[in-house]
Amino acid sequence: HLGDVAPDDVFDRVTGKAIARLDGVQHLGGQGNGSHLVQGAIGAALAAASFIGLERVFIGSARGQIIDESALIGSTRGKASLEGITQFVVGIVSVRFLIAVVVVAVVVALVRKQWGDAARAVVIVAGANLTTQVLKELIERPEIGGAWAPGNSLPSGHTTVAASAAAVALLVAPRAARPIVAIIGAIYAAATGIA
Repeated sequence: HLGDVAPDDVFDRVTGKAIARLDGVQHLGGQGNGSHLVQGAIGAALAAASFIGLERVFIGSARGQIIDESALIGSTRGKASLEGITQFVVGIVSVRFLIAVVVVAVVVALVRKQWGDAARAVVIVAGANLTTQVLKELIERPEIGGAWAPGNSLPSGHTTVAASAAAVALLVAPRAARPIVAIIGAIYAAATGIA
């Protein structure tokens, strides 16, 4: 009867039944009370609001475009001294890399008998990257305030690939490995964004 028990389950000492999952997916008695859906909806709403705010500030205003342009110029000048590293970091990003990330994440989740995590890994990577491509087509950078408009780089496809890869690695990683996976994933996503 323990075949369907996940490594993260917490047990009732009297009955021996799994009463909760530490990752918050399952609740008392194995019955979800919907709180994870509410938390997910709140997180999605906050992410959407943050994105809209960033878009309005850095694309939709003259001051924001000047700041964005200054960051781009500084990044371009700084890349020259780190060219080998930046080419390597950006060079990792490809369709093959994305497929490999999904396949490895799904296999790891299935080996751990975390069927939901396998499905979530596919949805996270596909959803994030498709959303980025759609938003790139929908968002236009107007020429305002005399700022040079090189085209729109928000949202960054390369950074989305890196962040979604980091997210699914964290999702399927064993609990003990999650801190190091989170650190490596954050460094990789940030390095991709900078590169």
